[in-house]
Amino acid sequence: MAEKRIVIDIRPPKIPAPKKIFEAPAPEPESFPFFETPREAIATPFPAPVPRLTLPRSIRIASFAVAGIILTLILFSVIGFSYLKRTVAETGPALYEKFKTASQSLASLEAAKAETSFRGISNDIQSLHNDADRYGLLKLASILGSVVPKLKAVPATFTDLIDLSNSAVSLTGGIAEIETNGFSWLTSSKGGLFLTAIKNLEANTARIIELTTALKNRNAELGDNFNTDFVSLTTKLYQTDRFLEAALRWLSDTHERHLAIFFQNPSELRPAGGFLGSFADVALGADGIRAIEVRDIYDIDGQLDANIIPPKPLQGLTKSWGARDANWFFDFPTSARKVIEFLEKSKFYRERLISFDGAIGANVSVFQSILAAVGPIKLPDYHITITAENLLAEIQREVETGKDKISGEPKRILKVLAPILIEKLAGATDAQKKILFDALKTQLEHRDLMFYAKDAELQTYFEGTDIGGKVLTTGGNMPNDYLAIAAANIAAGKSDAYITQHIKLASRIEADGRVSNYLTIERAHGGDSQTESWYRAANRSYLQIFTQLGSDLTYLAGNNPHPPPPETPDYAALGFITDPDLQAIESTRERLPTFDAEQFEAFGKTVFAAWTTVTAGKTKKIELEYTNPTRLSLAEDTIPYQFVFERQSGAATALDFLIEAPPGYHFAESNSSQFNYVNEDPPGRVIISLTLEKDLPEGQRLP
Repeated sequence: MAEKRIVIDIRPPKIPAPKKIFEAPAPEPESFPFFETPREAIATPFPAPVPRLTLPRSIRIASFAVAGIILTLILFSVIGFSYLKRTVAETGPALYEKFKTASQSLASLEAAKAETSFRGISNDIQSLHNDADRYGLLKLASILGSVVPKLKAVPATFTDLIDLSNSAVSLTGGIAEIETNGFSWLTSSKGGLFLTAIKNLEANTARIIELTTALKNRNAELGDNFNTDFVSLTTKLYQTDRFLEAALRWLSDTHERHLAIFFQNPSELRPAGGFLGSFADVALGADGIRAIEVRDIYDIDGQLDANIIPPKPLQGLTKSWGARDANWFFDFPTSARKVIEFLEKSKFYRERLISFDGAIGANVSVFQSILAAVGPIKLPDYHITITAENLLAEIQREVETGKDKISGEPKRILKVLAPILIEKLAGATDAQKKILFDALKTQLEHRDLMFYAKDAELQTYFEGTDIGGKVLTTGGNMPNDYLAIAAANIAAGKSDAYITQHIKLASRIEADGRVSNYLTIERAHGGDSQTESWYRAANRSYLQIFTQLGSDLTYLAGNNPHPPPPETPDYAALGFITDPDLQAIESTRERLPTFDAEQFEAFGKTVFAAWTTVTAGKTKKIELEYTNPTRLSLAEDTIPYQFVFERQSGAATALDFLIEAPPGYHFAESNSSQFNYVNEDPPGRVIISLTLEKDLPEGQRLP
């Protein structure tokens, strides 16, 4: 039987050509040289037909339903996640600013304000969470997380954000509780409550660190959809956590600890603050404050067996060095450590086997703030009422001329006043505590209240938060310039109570990158109207001017002649000891005969030192010119510049800083070739960060 062949015509169906107005000639037929027959003759065998598989109708309906559901889910997730992304993008910056504001409030010890901010943040995040949950996005993200790993991070991120804000609320609430009750707990044998509060603070701090670390890691997974820049604001929490851990260890110790509170009188300045005429020995246990004893510093120095050579400027006043003059160093940690060394060497504490774990430097203004908050204190034995306004004058009068001086105990009034003041503090109202806490924040900022601890972790925290009065360590090219003025009252009565100081620094960046400085220090003595002789005394001071290490003094005028060397004993023959900290500075000392001054290195700075005397009712001006040792590289379009000023604790000081840019540059911050900073009452540390920018061609400067 002949095989049947199926011929398939592969030509397209003939479609009548449209009628053309202009018809071109028909082309010649195409030839196919590789084929023996025309295309029309090609025949192809067709394979046997394949049986067709038909699914049951119910399965086909289900398949379409599943496909529809998947498509709906995809569309829903795309729309939903787009909405969520857009919402987060819109609210993220606002949340970041709220976190920033809350963190700044917390850093400023405004716990109540920070707590309110964090509660607002928590509500905002919860609202976002609810929106996502309402659309089912969180459940969907969990289901699809195995397919799209990025989605897996979404629910966890929301959970962590809510947990973070709640932990922050708990943290700020705990701080507020300590502010309100802490002192009462410590003074009423309820130290256990104080310890528990500290434990809660540490737990919340550690939790916040854990959550911010997790959020930072997830941020990358989410492709930066969530703005978690606020994580950088919590860097200091690591320091805080270590501080709290150290504080817990310190407070939980079973043995009794001692803390010295230095009562520093700024009427008679020393480099680290006021003269240390008396102090309080505070005994602490796990149950709180066990005892507070106020002592005259001279009583302790009278039982000091060691003979130590005093600083050269003091050798005309005292044969040996003691705790009374040990706050000689502008760097408070060094001064505090030195005072403690003298206390512990004294027979009074050595025989009792008492050592001090730390110190608090408190100028008179701190106690004035306390009185302003809790109200006046009546002292019937002295027939006076002590107020914030008359505290210094009445105490000074009693110490100098009162009946207690005749009996040989001139500081007795402080021993009488201290327990009454503590009792009033313990019973202060919430409103009084608020007033006091706000005032103490100002004292901390101005270095009228400073902390020192032997414990390394505690001390690191004090220095890192600038409540330790440490001289800023500088290195490399930043900061570019530094200035501090420290005066020491040398046999000048209590005249510093009426000395006001105005510091003016004019800096100019030269074309070659050098920084030239012109400094004026105006000191006005307003004690001429006072009746007490100790206030009207001529203010004779040893002035130390701290500058960038390696600075070169080129001009000095207005200072008084350097006093002749005092008659001092033969220290070597008498077996006096040289203090190593003092010797490290003294060994760098050199005379500058051209300027009747001297120069030395201390705390990584070059110090120019001179004597100055201002009589009551007069003003004295000292002028200096010096150059910075480092030069700026003026090759870039933008150049950072930083100036740091540190204020002496207890000194009434104003600061006026003016800097001029080099030719061809201006300061971005002022859009001018000059930048001026003026502050009549600057904080303890001023950091001015500037940016030099190259001038644009005329007419192109941005407004």
